[in-house]
This record gives sequence, structure tokens and C-alpha cells, in this order.
Amino acid sequence: MNNPFSRGAVLRSVALVTASTYANYAIGLILSTVIARSLGPTEFGRYSYLVWLSGLLVAFAVNGLPTTGIRFVSEYLGRDQRSGAAAVHGWLARLQIWSLAAVVLLFLPLMPWLEPAGWEQQLWLVAAIALTSAAAKSDYLFNSSIAKGYGEFGVEPKTVTAMNLLSLLGVVALALSGQSLLWYLLLFVGVSIGHSILARIMVARAGIHSTHVAIEPIAQQRIRAHLAWTIGLTLVAALSNKSIETFLLNRWIGAEAVGFFLIAAALTRSGIDLLSSGLNFVLMPMMGHAFGAGGMERVAPIVANSVRYFLSMGLLLAGVGMLWASPVVTLMYGAEYTQAIILLQGMTLVGGLTLFDGGLGAALTTTDNQKQRALAMAAYVVVTAIAAFILIPLHGLLGALAAHMISRIVVCLIVLLLVTRSLKLQLPGGQILRLFLAAGVGTLAAAAVLMVDRGNVGQFIAGIAFAAVYAPATVLMRAWNEQDLVVARTIAARVPLLRRLVR
Repeated sequence: MNNPFSRGAVLRSVALVTASTYANYAIGLILSTVIARSLGPTEFGRYSYLVWLSGLLVAFAVNGLPTTGIRFVSEYLGRDQRSGAAAVHGWLARLQIWSLAAVVLLFLPLMPWLEPAGWEQQLWLVAAIALTSAAAKSDYLFNSSIAKGYGEFGVEPKTVTAMNLLSLLGVVALALSGQSLLWYLLLFVGVSIGHSILARIMVARAGIHSTHVAIEPIAQQRIRAHLAWTIGLTLVAALSNKSIETFLLNRWIGAEAVGFFLIAAALTRSGIDLLSSGLNFVLMPMMGHAFGAGGMERVAPIVANSVRYFLSMGLLLAGVGMLWASPVVTLMYGAEYTQAIILLQGMTLVGGLTLFDGGLGAALTTTDNQKQRALAMAAYVVVTAIAAFILIPLHGLLGALAAHMISRIVVCLIVLLLVTRSLKLQLPGGQILRLFLAAGVGTLAAAAVLMVDRGNVGQFIAGIAFAAVYAPATVLMRAWNEQDLVVARTIAARVPLLRRLVR
């Protein structure tokens, strides 16, 4: 049987996820642009808010179940115990049903406080849209995550690609026919249901089945402890992922502000995922498999390398994102949405500089250090809430941006301190410093372009100049070691242009 966690299989999975991510975010940007231009800032703000609300309910419904499933299913497979993996799968699937039921019961009495600003429809419609889409998406997310634990990494990208194409066709049809907000929301619900159906079909075809076999008591105790902390961590993360700012903007500022804020958030998320999705997609299963096979000694090199890889991509995102914010927003959304420009600049800057905490968080989760990560994220929510409640009434959108940036930096530093102390991890400081020096050289190249032209065209060219100088500068400044080049040659061997560049 082929090993889904072998180097070749992992590289193929990274390539698949990266390619599908590029396609899906291209489709997603087109979707966002068409909907925003068709509905206008106010109605688009209400649409974005309901999509965000559905996503928040998904996070509450699946809580820590996908992460725990990935961790322990892959760990059991690392010990060649497929029956144990199936038992874990079944136990978590039953918990997922109860979790969704609890979310429904808790959400219904809160509807009057959660409706979009200026919503003129009946409250039951908010509940129907949010709960139906959330139930379908949570089912999809659970099944696709379990598939990752089995090494079946193709379920998620294939499902998302198919449903995004369907959504694109629907959105174009609605825009051409001049339909109202309600029709766009109904399409969103239908596509969410499609995610669930397609993921279930693919999981069944992959031969992944759960069982009701009891898990041995010692293992169940470990799984329960991991799940308890993961649930807390996931719920805290759901509240800290711009949720407090979005809720307060909707209640205090208005629907347009929500639209601007979520446009910037979505574009930032697109840039982050485009750069890091391939590595991030397989990082936790790799760590779980390594931990099951050899403990912390096998995990530590993966963590150290992930910090460098994520940081290198984060610096690229920060530089290019700051420079491309104005041209991208103006070209895609038009003059009505220019308030999103400064939000996008701030989010890409802080998002890029703190991108490496994804690898650190995965390390804490994989090595049974969920308590430390949950405490760090709890601090994140507290800082965000305090900053948001103070700054948003005073400064509106800029207050929301400041609250996000402050809390993001705080939690990243806390997680970095926890990982280096708890796991006794030595980070490659010299190589990290060289990455920052390379980014400085790229900044000088961009500044030279801006001295000639500060308009949108000049900013776009400056972003290209930054990337064109930064990438080779990391090599010339020896930010990479021989092992990195071996991995790069292996990946680039499949792409002629990259193969020439690596040589």
C-alpha cells in the first residue's frame, strides 16, 4: 500500500493543494468583485456579515473535532493501527452531531442581537440562512479533516474547486439578471449544502469508514484531554478571528463598515493562503505522524523549518500587500470601496510579520501542549475585546484595524515564547535575520520605483520590484541551507520555469 505520508506523496499533496488554492482564490476574488459591484457597499456589507455569521457558527459546531481527528487518526496510522483510527473517527462523528444540535439551541434566542444592520427581512430568515449553511459546512469540514488524517488530502481542494465553479456560474447569472440580496444568500446556502454532499461522496469512495468500536481507556483519556483543550482553543480562535471587530462594526457603525472591513480581511486571507496553503495543509498531519513515529525528536526539525518557511512567505506578503493594496481595491471594487485600502495595508503588514505562528501553533497542538496555546489565544480575545470596545466607538474602521493589529502581535509573541520554552526549541536566528535583511533590500528597490511614480501603476510596479529583489536576495544572503535547496530542487523538478530558477 502506498504511504500517503512519504516525501513523494506529501510533495504531490502540496502541489495539488497549492494549485487548487490558486484557482479557488482567483474564483473567490471574482465572486467577491461581482457581488460587491452588483449589490453596492451597503447590501454587500449585509451579505458579508451573514456569510461571516455562518462561518462563526461552523467554528462553534465543529469546535476542536477536526483538529483532534487529524491528530489522532494520523497518529494511529503512524502505528499501523487502522482499526483504531476508524474508532476515533466514529467517536468524534457522534460528538459532532451533538455539538451542532447545541449550537442551534444556543443561537435561536440570540438572533435579535445578531441580525445584519438595517436588515428589513424577518428574523426567521436570518436563522434559516445562517443555520442551514452552517450545518452543511460543518459536516463538510469534519469529513474533509478526517480525510486529511488518513492522508487523503484531495477531498478538500476538489470539493472547494467544484463548488466555487458552481457558485461562480450562479453569481454571474444573478448579476446579469439584477437580482436582490436574498437571491445571493439563497445561492450561498445551496452551495454550502453541495460542499457536504460532495465531501461525503469522496470520503466514501476513498474507503474511509468509521466504526463504533470502543477506544481503549488510556487512549481515550488522551483524546479527551486533547479535545477539551482544542475545543477551548477553537472557540477562542473563532472569537479572535476579527469576530469581535466585525460584530461591533455591525452594531455601532453600520453595514458599509462591515463590508469594507471584511473585504480587507478576505484579501489578506487570500494572500496568506496563496503563499502558505500548501505547507500549512500538510503540516499538522506530518507533525502528528512524526510524533507518533518518533516523538519530539522527529517533530523539532519540522517546527524549526516551518518557522523559516512561513516567515519568508510572510515578509513577501507584507511587502507586496502594502504596495498593491490601492491598485487591487481600486481595480476590483471601484471608487466606492476605497476605504478598504488602508485596512488592507494594515492587515497584510501584520499578517505577514506574524505568519510564522501557524507552525508554532501546530507544534503545540501536536505535542499535547494545547493548554499553553489556549491560554495564549484567550489572552488574544481579551486584548482584542478591550482594544475594540475602546477604539471602535472613537475611530470606527481605523479603530477596528488598530484593535486587530495590536492583538495579533501580542498573541504571536506569546506563542513564540511558549513554544521556545515549553518545547526547548532552538530557532535559527541567523537565517531569520538574513530574511529580514533581504526584505530590507527589497524595500529599497520598491522605494526607488515610488520616487518616480506614486500612483496606482507605480505602486503595482513597486510591488513587483520588491518581490523580484527580495527572492534572490534571500539566496544571496544565505538564508537557506543545503537541505532547503534539496527540497526546492525536488519540488521544482516538476515545473520547467522553477527548475531553471533553482539551478
